[in-house]
Amino acid sequence: MSTTALYEEALGEAESQAAVILAPKLKLTVGEDLFIGFNPGVCDAAVFEIGGIRNPDCVHNNQAHVFHFGGTLTLFNRDRRELQKMVMRVIGASPFAEEEGQEGIEDTNVLQLRVSGNEGCISGSSIVEIQPEGENDPVEVWKLTVDLDIVFDCGERLEGGY
Repeated sequence: MSTTALYEEALGEAESQAAVILAPKLKLTVGEDLFIGFNPGVCDAAVFEIGGIRNPDCVHNNQAHVFHFGGTLTLFNRDRRELQKMVMRVIGASPFAEEEGQEGIEDTNVLQLRVSGNEGCISGSSIVEIQPEGENDPVEVWKLTVDLDIVFDCGERLEGGY
């Protein structure tokens, strides 16, 4: 496992690397139908983003170099049955990353990536509209969210906070 060169880049690095870990498990490609942060208008896609911290005590611990955040994987598909297949791929592949030596996490700062154990960690499906790039009309698609745990190494805290 590698750690980030700069403490301040650890969160972004973990988010990018988690997307790379998730993509093959979901039969998706980062930048094509799996995106970080937002969906640019692709109807059959997934979006991953890291959200809030789950171990806030480490924020005030200057010795802490491992952080546990929550992540959200949002799945979109025009076909509800395909959306259901996507969520079953997520469940079947979790934990995506759990320990050093497991395929996909070598050379990243990601220590663990899995479906969270929180109640309601997989939402029900709903219909939303996506505006495909270059199209005049929005398209209705099914949407479902999966709550993930992501634990990553941020290296040593910087002196003076920068």
